[in-house]
Amino acid sequence: MKNYISCSSTLLLLSTFHITPSIAHEINYQQPAILTHTTAISPRHTLKSGFISVDEGTVALVEFFGGFHKTATPGLHYHPPLFTSYIRVDLRTVLVDTPNQEALTNDMQKLVIDGSFSYRITDAYKAVYNVQNLENNLTFLFYQSVLSHLAQLSNKEAMNLDKNKFSKHIKNTINIQLNAIEDSYEDEEDLSGKRKCK
Repeated sequence: MKNYISCSSTLLLLSTFHITPSIAHEINYQQPAILTHTTAISPRHTLKSGFISVDEGTVALVEFFGGFHKTATPGLHYHPPLFTSYIRVDLRTVLVDTPNQEALTNDMQKLVIDGSFSYRITDAYKAVYNVQNLENNLTFLFYQSVLSHLAQLSNKEAMNLDKNKFSKHIKNTINIQLNAIEDSYEDEEDLSGKRKCK
């Protein structure tokens, strides 16, 4: 799989997606609340006892003297204590319940969106070292896709949306954007590699 984040149709689900008219008269654009944690990626820990126990469905990215050393699969692993740190990454599907967000239709009507999405990490290394605040970035990407699509619809069309078709459209939009991000990152790596060769 090309992407390190999977957003296939079985994983990107708008499980609770409600669009309701907003009562407020003034238009006030607000950014969605930034999530204070990342569910799938735990904070970095320093190894004290020398042993790492990795649970099923997760991996641990082991760092030695601050640099990436190896990916530890489920099981018990030994590494030199104090000089080794690790980051646990959950490879299972994670559901993110997003806060309410206001949208504006093309006939200048305000709507309140209550939605959720899910994702699964397929490449732990890229998800940790290529992206900062993965879950926050996915949340902004989700809202950007939803708001841009609703901005093309009238209030009546938005209220009568087919949730399944809308969910598939948002999933496709996010996958296209993820592919574009991945392609741009690979292009940067190619350019940096060519410069190093010279």
